[in-house]
Amino acid sequence: MAEIGSDFIRTKLSPPVGSHPWIELDRLQRASPAILEVPLTVLVAPAGFGKTTQLARWCNAFAAEGVATAWLTLDSDDDDIHQFFSYLLEAVRQACPSAAERARELIRNDPLLPYRQVLSALLNEISALGEPVVLFLDDVHLLETRPVNEALYRLVRYAPTNLHVATAGRTEPMIHVSRFQTERQLFRLDIDDLRFSEEDTRRFFDEVVGLSLSPLEVSALWRATEGWVAGIQLASIAGHGRANRGSLAEGLEGASHEISVYLTENVLASMPPTLLDFMLRISVLDRVSGALAAEVTGMPNAAGLLAQLEQSNLFLAPLDDAHEWYRFHALFLDYLRARARREISDALPDLHDRASEFFARAGWWQEAVKHALSAGREAKAAAWVEQCAMDLIRRSALRTVIGWLGRLPERVIAGSIRLRLAQAWAFTLALRPNDALRTLGALEQDMSTGSLNDDGDDTLRREILSVRAIIAGLTDDSPQSLRLARQVLALAPEPGSWVERIAHTALVFGLAYERGHDEARALQEVVEGRDPASEFEPTYAAVYQRCMFGLSELMAGNLVEAEVVFSNALMRGESEVGFDSAAATLPAGYLSAVLYEWDELERLDGVLKRRLPTALGVCANGSASRFAVSLIRLQTLQGKVDQAFQTIERASRVGRERGWLRLFTACQAEAIRLMLKDGEVVRANRTLDVLLRSMPRRPPSPLGSFIEVHFNVSVSMSRLMVAKGHLVDARIILSELCEQLDEMGCAYNLARARILLAGVQERCGEYGAALPSLAAALRYGQANGMVRSFVDAGDELGAIMLRMLGMPAERFAAQGLDRWYAENLGRLIGLGPDDAAGGERAEADARLADLRPRERDVLLLLSDGLSNKAIARSLSLSPETVKWHLRNIYRKLAVGSRIQAVRWAQRHLSQKPPTPGGEAGSLD
Repeated sequence: MAEIGSDFIRTKLSPPVGSHPWIELDRLQRASPAILEVPLTVLVAPAGFGKTTQLARWCNAFAAEGVATAWLTLDSDDDDIHQFFSYLLEAVRQACPSAAERARELIRNDPLLPYRQVLSALLNEISALGEPVVLFLDDVHLLETRPVNEALYRLVRYAPTNLHVATAGRTEPMIHVSRFQTERQLFRLDIDDLRFSEEDTRRFFDEVVGLSLSPLEVSALWRATEGWVAGIQLASIAGHGRANRGSLAEGLEGASHEISVYLTENVLASMPPTLLDFMLRISVLDRVSGALAAEVTGMPNAAGLLAQLEQSNLFLAPLDDAHEWYRFHALFLDYLRARARREISDALPDLHDRASEFFARAGWWQEAVKHALSAGREAKAAAWVEQCAMDLIRRSALRTVIGWLGRLPERVIAGSIRLRLAQAWAFTLALRPNDALRTLGALEQDMSTGSLNDDGDDTLRREILSVRAIIAGLTDDSPQSLRLARQVLALAPEPGSWVERIAHTALVFGLAYERGHDEARALQEVVEGRDPASEFEPTYAAVYQRCMFGLSELMAGNLVEAEVVFSNALMRGESEVGFDSAAATLPAGYLSAVLYEWDELERLDGVLKRRLPTALGVCANGSASRFAVSLIRLQTLQGKVDQAFQTIERASRVGRERGWLRLFTACQAEAIRLMLKDGEVVRANRTLDVLLRSMPRRPPSPLGSFIEVHFNVSVSMSRLMVAKGHLVDARIILSELCEQLDEMGCAYNLARARILLAGVQERCGEYGAALPSLAAALRYGQANGMVRSFVDAGDELGAIMLRMLGMPAERFAAQGLDRWYAENLGRLIGLGPDDAAGGERAEADARLADLRPRERDVLLLLSDGLSNKAIARSLSLSPETVKWHLRNIYRKLAVGSRIQAVRWAQRHLSQKPPTPGGEAGSLD
């Protein structure tokens, strides 16, 4: 079955074909060059003044001259942003295929892409053509919704110099036309330009109707119609062949106001009843063909009747060169429909039902559903949408599904499990999890009470579980996402199916925070080993799943592997959809965290540039959070601190509005960091209070993805504690954080926390603990290319890095450390060559400062080779006391044996111990 919206009503995409001769209005044809001089041409007049005819004449004239022309006849269904863009792009594609190719791919592959970006792509492609393109929009007065008119405004406002938009309607388009007039970018024609003059009236009857009227007759007729083109045409139809032509003007007196009376009494009075009945019955159709008319009316000769109406000039115009499809003039159609409601109202539902069946067989689902609803066949309309909805969702056509469901009556949706489930899917994948949860909750309630019967359908159960699994992921509940995904997979969905792919995505998200990296990587091999051509997969869906595999690598601390996954996903998103699409921005957010850590700032700038609106508008929490933090830090490094705070405020607002704690706390943590850097402790304290008030009363258990929120808050608290001088409190906070991160296998964040912990331990005087903390971070960092986390903590790490650099080469090697890596970090932190060379002395001084006076005396004598007994005699101590001092010395010097302590002392000590009875304790 074809999908709703997969086909276009082709007759909307070309100007109506003139079915009979018409007079040329030279003044209007001479005006056509002005269309190519401005971005906007507006044709405004009431019904019946020939707007469509004139617009079509301009279109055909330009096309004959080789100018690219695009045409779109609008109707009320086009007052939907998705349908408007779909038809707009198809119209441009027909005019110049290369001009809309990129924009159409964007809509196809990225369901969350803002239409502004689609429009930007379209305008850029048109600009690249260089040659003029004229877009004709007929019946523009039918566009009333704000999103559509904003899009139309931007289309004209930012049109390249080679794009010209010409509109026709009963009113001006709702796009601030006066602004274009002020800037002399508008060509406007109205009723005075379109109305027939007396000379036009004479020519019409003479050249088209074949009646030669006297000047008095022409004048009387013109006064009666005031140049109203439809009225003059009505007079020609009613008076053709009449002997008394003088009655023409009399019959038309007030006709423009009482058109139905005039049509009834003059135009249709002599029409055969069969033909009149035929017209009333096909008036239910917006467009009609011989086959469709035969289906609806049951008249086998319908095609002949249509040809007869066309030949009689009864306001029936062909829509194509083959004269297969027709439509009535809007004014005449309004009349026919009003009369049909009066005279054949009982037959209307059946007529609509027949039309819906015809369109359904042809695969034109938009019109099929529309007529089914008009027929009161709501169950039929619902069934057709049901059959198409999930296919549309799988293809990421979320806006189409939401739009169509919005047109169905609430009671129809309420009575269909499938429609409500499709609605939940669409809301979920459009990043509207709260709407999805409400929809699912109500659905499950009705199923549990028996209001809706699922007949024990396991497929439904799998789908409900899978959509809940994705919702859990979007709301940052990774344990729930993992649990539900396992339940879906336990129900054995078809391999490679939509439900299985969704379950895999939710599963990997949950595994990323449960030490499940090995399982995630094994699944990745299975997924990537499948035939990519086996089933169509929209770019956004594919990129999203790959980002989850990258997230698993990132949380496990494999930065190199994560970068590869994110970079490949980014390249696919950019190549298939576009630079600032959601499919490209999603991996860009994750990738930015790695690039910032690696200090690849130039590449990072390119990844972040121009993507913030998309990141905050349509990306998931994890990507948006990392994107915002990376941008804030990059702006800070570039000296754009004011911009950094603006980004903090903007992203924090999004976090608050959506209830995204991860995004909100990440931004507030950056604000606190910048405030403390400027010494604004009071302001930072107030910000932390706001941060803490946003936290739940109890953290979830297990923490899952909430660990990232906990990381942001803990780091902020520790920084403020340090600024206030509460070093022990800061050390406790960071120590507990490290334990939690270690337990969860979050290696990268663990290394970041250990860097901060080492700095605090150093300031607390816990030198023996500080070095192991830093060494652990360095071991991880050198394997994964960490740079910025060390450099950003440079103020706190200076002293301990000097001590670390002062370690002998054998100690570096023994701890698995690369000296070059540590020295390079030292240079980046700001330790010069002299500082690095003095690192060993700084470490020795720090360790000596940690020794008590008596411990220093023992160490000096030990360095001279004295035994424990000799040291005891020299210092008047017992041998057991000497042993106790030696144990403390080994611990504080971080050595493991007597000989290591002797070597350390011989290298760093020159002062001899005091003689017994001297002032041993007074030296300190």
